Amino acid sequence: MLERLTISEVNEILCQTVKVLASKKFITGSVFILDATDIKTTDKCTGAGTKRVKKKKYLKLKKQWVKTEEIIYGFKLIVIWEKNSHVVVAAKVVKIADHESKHTLQLISQAKRNIGAKNISLLLIDNGFMDGKTLWHIKYKMGIDFIVRIRTNMTLASDARSFRQSPFATIITA
Repeated sequence: MLERLTISEVNEILCQTVKVLASKKFITGSVFILDATDIKTTDKCTGAGTKRVKKKKYLKLKKQWVKTEEIIYGFKLIVIWEKNSHVVVAAKVVKIADHESKHTLQLISQAKRNIGAKNISLLLIDNGFMDGKTLWHIKYKMGIDFIVRIRTNMTLASDARSFRQSPFATIITA
């Protein structure tokens, strides 16, 4: 049935469903997760985007690693879901090559309209959403705290570690 609906109709169904769930107190938490996942398709799928992905492959016969490039077709699903109930409160489907951070503020605004403006106090964010301007807007314009997951080998991780030695560092204990 969903394949016969337009994207705007599916989005409207999601928004109205979330509003009902929130009004019936199914969504009571204040911690939300912002994440994205690729949905791979074939080149025959209408509207699909493309992105190039570099891969490393080990050739057993030659006993060496070879770098290759692959073209992937598909879409990217970007969602915000409540940590405890796992209910998706806002979602957006874009072309696979679209960067997540371009859609972050619009998705948070949609989530706030769906569940109520004051319900989001903490947002757990994947590192694909890292964009300083957007993060500043989330914290200081929307009043939402956030935690961004980063890999230990990222430059940002070493920068953060260096702040531990700073006299301005604040230690948060759980």
